Amino acid sequence: MDARAVINTNVASMRSEPGGRSEQVSQGLFGETVTVIDHSTDYSLIRTPDAYEGWTANHNISILETGEVYPNPKSAALIAPLFEPLFKDPDIRSERITLLTLGSIIHVAQEDMTRALIRIKVPNGDYGFVGRDSLIVPEYPDYISVGPNLAVVAHGLVGVPYLWGGRSSFGIDCSGFVQKVFWLCGHTIPRDAYVQAKHNAFESVERENLKAGDLIFFAGDHDPRGRGITHVGMYFGNGRFIHATGEQGVTIMPLAAEPYSRQFKCARRLSAFSRPAVG
Repeated sequence: MDARAVINTNVASMRSEPGGRSEQVSQGLFGETVTVIDHSTDYSLIRTPDAYEGWTANHNISILETGEVYPNPKSAALIAPLFEPLFKDPDIRSERITLLTLGSIIHVAQEDMTRALIRIKVPNGDYGFVGRDSLIVPEYPDYISVGPNLAVVAHGLVGVPYLWGGRSSFGIDCSGFVQKVFWLCGHTIPRDAYVQAKHNAFESVERENLKAGDLIFFAGDHDPRGRGITHVGMYFGNGRFIHATGEQGVTIMPLAAEPYSRQFKCARRLSAFSRPAVG
């Protein structure tokens, strides 16, 4: 029977093989509940909530007991800034345990929310402190306003560097970027761009009818994996789109810019039949 576990480090590399030198295919993020489907001496094969699989070092996960959840839904919150220090004591001069990233899921472990630093329980059972103003309990937008909200959230990631397989503020790839934005707005979509383009939560939209929040897919001049889709971005409005590129990280640029204009393949919009992922 597969075990359940929680990512207990800020960012856990997921690799194609059980070893630190193999390709990073994705990442697990602090507070995510994952399924452990295989293991070796030092590594475990995990499946993240988006159904992506990869090997991560055993020290990156904490096994959950039967029936145990992290966090308790009544005590759950998200980290709102791109980065937020986790301190050992309720003092910003105390030892820093780690640096949490945007969207990290945490368990609030105190009722008094008036203090500047709030006590949280981390997945391995220890405790730490984060800034009160860094925490949010998200209220996800209704269907009518999802698109504009997606664009606003995407804009908050401008400047995050590019990283193959990345899903965090430390570094993110093109499909990880749009997946992250949708998740922060309450929707789980697939990890890879070519799968996102076929996802049944989306409907087709013509290039001339693009609206903010629509996904734009591209077919590059080179497609070594033969998937037909090599890149994804999000329409930002006024003829511009936002995406994570290897040259500039997350950036905004005109859709008319080359090579993207001629590589445009298709566009997709979240349909009314999509259901929020959380909350």
